[in-house]
Amino acid sequence: MNPLKKIRIQGFKSIVDQEFEPGQVNILIGANGSGKTALLEAIGLLSAAMNGRVDNNALQGRGVRLGTPQLYKSAFKGGIEAQSIHLSFQWQDEQRNDKSEYSVTLENSNQSPSAWSYQAEDFRLNDKLIMQHCPSEENGRNNATQKVHFGARHGIGFEAIYRRIENNRLQDFLEALKSYAIYSPTTPALRDLITDITPL
Repeated sequence: MNPLKKIRIQGFKSIVDQEFEPGQVNILIGANGSGKTALLEAIGLLSAAMNGRVDNNALQGRGVRLGTPQLYKSAFKGGIEAQSIHLSFQWQDEQRNDKSEYSVTLENSNQSPSAWSYQAEDFRLNDKLIMQHCPSEENGRNNATQKVHFGARHGIGFEAIYRRIENNRLQDFLEALKSYAIYSPTTPALRDLITDITPL
């Protein structure tokens, strides 16, 4: 059973609002321009955000094509344009009966392609808010929640969560996440650039 239960993408490129439940192995098939790469790049952006910093180096290292800020956001005819990008995922550890949820809202200034900022970010364990990123002004103090006040350019990052919370379950969670990878076909036949004449 796949512990990665759900990924949700809102306002990223051609994806207005989409959530899906990934399987153990996922194969994306579709015509050019149908959103396959946008989905993978959104996962790359989510990965960078989870590591506490979103910039050109972090994105490029995860296979996200760099571009001007407006190219990252959803924009369609009729004036529908995303003001920010929201990404989240859910993880279920069946052995421990733990559910982890990470959520982030990102903004990219139209003045600088590398000026990504965190608008909101939180991590929940079994529906309990564990850590919350407050990049702007102080909010009301909540003793049950550790509020982290970094600059708008830096996120919580899972290393910070691990350092601040004495919870071996988080270590198992982080180790399990490392086993996931995105494979990109490089052969001309798999990329539909030539006809494969090899018989099955």
